[in-house]
Amino acid sequence: MTTVPSGIWPIDPNVTTGTDLANYLNTWMNAFQSMQASPTRPPLITKGGVWAKTIGAADIALMFYDGTADHAIGSVVGGSVSFGGVGASTAPPTSPSTGDTWVDTTIAGAPIFKVYNGTSWVAAGGGSPSGTAAPTVPAPVAGDLWVDTATAGAPVLKVYNGTTWVVANASSPSGTTAPTVPAPVAGDLWVDTTTVGAPVLKVYNGTSWVEAGNGAATGTAAPTVPAPASGDLWVDTTTAGAPVLKVYNGTTWIAAGGGVPSGATAPTIPAPVEGDAWVDTSSAGKPAMKVYNGTKWDSVGGGGGGIVGGSVKAWVNFDGTGATAIRAGGNVSSIRDDGVGRYAPRFSAPLIDLSFCTIVSVAAVDANRTANVDANSSLGFGNKTLNEVSVITGVGQPANLEDAADVNVVVIR
Repeated sequence: MTTVPSGIWPIDPNVTTGTDLANYLNTWMNAFQSMQASPTRPPLITKGGVWAKTIGAADIALMFYDGTADHAIGSVVGGSVSFGGVGASTAPPTSPSTGDTWVDTTIAGAPIFKVYNGTSWVAAGGGSPSGTAAPTVPAPVAGDLWVDTATAGAPVLKVYNGTTWVVANASSPSGTTAPTVPAPVAGDLWVDTTTVGAPVLKVYNGTSWVEAGNGAATGTAAPTVPAPASGDLWVDTTTAGAPVLKVYNGTTWIAAGGGVPSGATAPTIPAPVEGDAWVDTSSAGKPAMKVYNGTKWDSVGGGGGGIVGGSVKAWVNFDGTGATAIRAGGNVSSIRDDGVGRYAPRFSAPLIDLSFCTIVSVAAVDANRTANVDANSSLGFGNKTLNEVSVITGVGQPANLEDAADVNVVVIR
């Protein structure tokens, strides 16, 4: 491979012999045939010149000189052919110059044509860099775009508002933490992504972020800033998966719609009056509706003279003759037949402890017919567990056990 040396050009017709001219032409032809292939730009190349750059022993690139720098028109590197100055790979070209192009094949099946802007590679045509981290060089200015690829398969176009990157077109920042820079003003929007898969659009009301659309604050603690006023709404998320909409009645937060306060402690402000209702949540997972009788809180249905401080946890009416059969019941899944006159109603949902009361009765014309809790049962705690209770029916003493056709069992706690 040959280059045209600087000493033979231009040709001086006054001193150049025929032999010299032949040598010059042969040198020029050899250089022309290889595009003056050499590791560096040939000395006679000027602005607009094209030459071949050798890269190692096997690779080569066709270069265009713009008077200041050389640009690759095409190349063969490692057996890979690139034509038009555009290479395709998962890694960007090294030592790029402003305006250089590259096809980014990082995402299989979704190549991106990019251009080097002097500091980074950006998608051609959009001028928008992409990646999991927001661009910092050059420092972003208001209006700059960036494709956030932090979530695989779900790129998000964002715009710089002068202080932070926000989702384009919505002007609403998103994240698990409310935006603080710039300081929010009343009316600002924010997409709260704290709950995975359930983003919530919120609006700043001047003091706090509330769910957009209903002006109701959300959280496990009742809002205090600004101080609540009668009629304010709050979504109580204390119980996971069971949010409760509450309204401030001027003194306390109560369930919206029912006007009934709830909690583990009976309400005292304002002082209750006869007929007030309250949902007692002191037993986890077993709320009990209660009413104030003028002096104390009674379970609804008791009226102060029925079941006080408790409620029916299970009940059943069944035929104990032959194959036991449930006629009706609540929280009883089945009746186990433990022999003549012996039965064990099984609870659908276990009770919270063994301090429950069992009432057993039978319907029969025989006045000597009896029904009792089985004191001789092999069950733990004498006759019951959290999952069942053992009962017996018979005539006279327990030794005369008999099956009964109409057996009633009620469990109270």
